[in-house]
Amino acid sequence: MKCSCRLESNSPRALHDALDGRARQLRDARAALLKEALDGKPVGHRPASDATTKDWKVPPVPADLKKPGIEISGPCSIPNMFINALNPGPEGERAAGDLDDDEDSGGHRLIDTVRSAHNRLAAVNRELMFVDSQRNRTYAIADGELPFFMHRERGLHLDEPDVTVDGTPVNAALLGTALTLFYAGRAQAGRGQGIYFYLPKLEVAAEARWYRDPSRTRRSRP
Repeated sequence: MKCSCRLESNSPRALHDALDGRARQLRDARAALLKEALDGKPVGHRPASDATTKDWKVPPVPADLKKPGIEISGPCSIPNMFINALNPGPEGERAAGDLDDDEDSGGHRLIDTVRSAHNRLAAVNRELMFVDSQRNRTYAIADGELPFFMHRERGLHLDEPDVTVDGTPVNAALLGTALTLFYAGRAQAGRGQGIYFYLPKLEVAAEARWYRDPSRTRRSRP
C-alpha cells in the first residue's frame, strides 16, 4: 500500500522548520565521527563540563517506571498483536508496561506510523478492537488496569520519504513523535497518565536534547 502526502498545516511545518535542520546536523556529526574512527583516530571524551565536574541530579523517576513486573514489546501498528500485549497472558498475569513499537518491529513505512498513531490513541481510550474474519476471532482490550505505555518511534537517522515539506522528506522520528504526542499523548494527559518515550539509537547527549524539543516547540505556539 502506497501512502504519501505533503505537510500543509502550520503546526507540522513549524516542527519541521524548527528541528529538521538540527537533526541533519546531528547526522552529519555522526558521519564525521565514524569517518574519524575508520581512519584510525581514537575516539576521545568530550571536554569537561558541569555535567562531569559538578554535582547534579535528575527529576524523580515516575512511579510507573518503578513497578516491578513484566515489560512486553511488540508492533503497535498490528492491532491484534498490540491488544495481546496489553491484555493478560494465558496465566492471567498482565504486563506492568508495554513498549509499543514503531521501530525495530515496525514496517518502516508511512502507513505503519499512521496505524501506530491510530492504534495508540484507541488503546489509551480502551477502544482498540480487531476482527479476524478468517479465524472468526475478535480481539478487544480486557477490563482492568492497562500497562503503562512506553512509545518507541523510528530513529532520527531515518527520513519518511512519503511525507515532504517543500520537496524535503520529514524526519521519521519527528513525524512519529509528533503524531504520538498530538493524539495518544493528549489523551494520556487528559487521563492523568505519564507520557513516556523510548529513544532508539542514540549516540550522543545532543541527540537526546533534540528529542526534548518537539513538545516545547508545540507548546510555544499560540
